[in-house]
Amino acid sequence: MLVCPQTKSGEPLHTAVSSEVLEAGKQLLERGTFSVKKYGLAIKRACTAASISPFTPGRLALRWPIWWCTGSD
Repeated sequence: MLVCPQTKSGEPLHTAVSSEVLEAGKQLLERGTFSVKKYGLAIKRACTAASISPFTPGRLALRWPIWWCTGSD
């Protein structure tokens, strides 16, 4: 179980995750902070490594629910 500090409403967010995701979360906590800027840079590097056009974290947050609900971009 991974717990984010809070949702937009301020409530704790509990999410069931795989053991790999849990381990990555633990490693992140050991490293310290992870800023919005660092998150954006990590996504940009991952896009480059995957040979896809870079996108912002906000675009990911908006596109996933649209795809989930409609099955299209």
